[in-house]
Amino acid sequence: KEVETSGRSVIHRQGQFPTVTYSFNLGAKASLGDAVSAVTDRLKALDLPKSLRIDYQGTAEAFLGSLENQLPLLLAAVVSVYILLGMLYESYVHPITILSTLPSAAVGALLMLVLLGIDLDIVSLIGIVLLIGIVAKNAIMMID
Repeated sequence: KEVETSGRSVIHRQGQFPTVTYSFNLGAKASLGDAVSAVTDRLKALDLPKSLRIDYQGTAEAFLGSLENQLPLLLAAVVSVYILLGMLYESYVHPITILSTLPSAAVGALLMLVLLGIDLDIVSLIGIVLLIGIVAKNAIMMID
C-alpha cells in the first residue's frame, strides 16, 4: 500500500548534493526483499535522470549487502566440505558422491516452499540447512 504525504519545503544536503529521503515501513506479512523490489521498480518507472544516485540505508542496505556475498560463501562452504570429506575418506570420489545428493534436497525444499506459497524467510532457511545436514549424514552413513 502506497501513501503519499507532504513534507516541509526544505532542501536537505549531504556534502554538496541535494538529497531526498524516501522511506518505507513493512506491513505485517510483507518481506524485506519484496519491499526493496517494489521500491526499485517504482523508482525505475519514474524515469529519473541518470545523474541521480540512489542508495538504500538501514536494514535494506544490509539486506542487499548480504545478497552480494551469498554466492562466494556458498562456494567456499562446498569446497571446504569437499576438502574435509576428502581428508576423512582419503579419496577424491567419495566426497563427490556425498555432495551430489545435496542439490536435490535443496531443490526439493525450495519447490515445496513455492508450491505451498511460503516465503523464504529465516525459519525456512534454517529448515533447509537442517534438511541438507540430514541428507548429507545419510549419504555418509551409506558410504560407511
